[in-house]
Amino acid sequence: MLPTEYPRVRELADLSAGDQLCWLYASDAEYGALLAAFVRLGLERGERVLVVAGDGQLEGLPARLHEEAVAAADGLASGQLRLLEAGATYLPGGRFDPAAALAWLQGETRQALAAGCPALRLVSDMAWAVRGGVGAAPLRAFRTGLAGCRPVTAWRWLPTTGAGLRRRS
Repeated sequence: MLPTEYPRVRELADLSAGDQLCWLYASDAEYGALLAAFVRLGLERGERVLVVAGDGQLEGLPARLHEEAVAAADGLASGQLRLLEAGATYLPGGRFDPAAALAWLQGETRQALAAGCPALRLVSDMAWAVRGGVGAAPLRAFRTGLAGCRPVTAWRWLPTTGAGLRRRS
């Protein structure tokens, strides 16, 4: 677990509705700790939290979150936390359609607000886009369209050296 005074965790705490964050990470341990901090903050704030990942990354995730002191079991049981497969979420029919993805996310945002959540918090592993050869233009259209749904969003990109965070509002 990363300490809360760790600069990257503090930056996660500063996010609000409409903010987008792209995190690059140096190790799976760092990614796991940042994911746990992002999910924990959303659950503590009463936000609906969606984690979208692929390639078996969701398997074992509740246990990993529990190891990081995140009340994942409670969130999953109440529906406040949902774990979704990237392929089924972003690539129905095997193709990425930014308009369909945005319509899905707008619906999720409306449902979260109707359920009394102050915001929808989304973390999305973007490795599916790299492996699927989606291309920059559809991803840019999707990212630009996020302003209309205003979720608190974090994008997870592939491991890198010189890890850092980039924030867009």
